[in-house]
Amino acid sequence: LFGRIGVKKPLISKKNQRARLQFAENHKDWTVQDWKKILFSDESKFKFKLFGSSGKQYVRRPVGVRYDCKYQIPTVKHDGGGVMVWRAFSYEGVGLLVEIEGVMDRFVYKDILNKQMLPYAKDNMPPEWIFQHDNDPKHASKIVSQYLSAKKVQ
Repeated sequence: LFGRIGVKKPLISKKNQRARLQFAENHKDWTVQDWKKILFSDESKFKFKLFGSSGKQYVRRPVGVRYDCKYQIPTVKHDGGGVMVWRAFSYEGVGLLVEIEGVMDRFVYKDILNKQMLPYAKDNMPPEWIFQHDNDPKHASKIVSQYLSAKKVQ
């Protein structure tokens, strides 16, 4: 066996794998027109690595099995230092990139929806648009759900 750089794979729970598959099944027949009504949002953390390792990890594996699970290196999406950002995006384009200072909790998220997402949607989305976000606990919190309901956001 030769030493090779291991392929990274996102660490996704079995529950979330099933939910993603169900989402794909439920929407496989959607048209481009259907997808044009969707406003997505997500946050991401960008890590800064000024010194130290490039992060490459080597694994010993035979040729031709690069994507075999036992030779992959699990990764966690949000770990370490860096900058956290949020953005809404749709068929029409992208909203402003918002830097999150400190921890993004349900209150910060609600504030971002109010100050960034709704104005973007008002200016860019067709009537009867749908807001699609993941089931992160802060996204599904009572305060956020009540806010979206009060604003008549699907």
